Amino acid sequence: MNTTSMAGLIKLSPKDVMLDDGRFELLLVRDPKGFGELCGDAKKLLTKDFSTDSVKLLHGASISFKFDRKMSFTCDGEAGGEYGEVCAINHHAALKLLV
Repeated sequence: MNTTSMAGLIKLSPKDVMLDDGRFELLLVRDPKGFGELCGDAKKLLTKDFSTDSVKLLHGASISFKFDRKMSFTCDGEAGGEYGEVCAINHHAALKLLV
């Protein structure tokens, strides 16, 4: 992600997210196995408890996923296609912006 806010509901601390460090922030939430786990995961997200088995906040310059079957992706709400493997690389300071 590389943002300090998710869906306007979860605000991440600047100590957890730096927008210019060349690393992604990856929030992983395990698929809950019932309503009880869903409620527990929602509480963990709202209280920013990201160090559990079901909710983790990770940081890295690249990330790769390999799936057993093709998965659908979106980008800003637009269809992004289906892929069996996905790799994202953060090219730190690749562009210089003049304001």
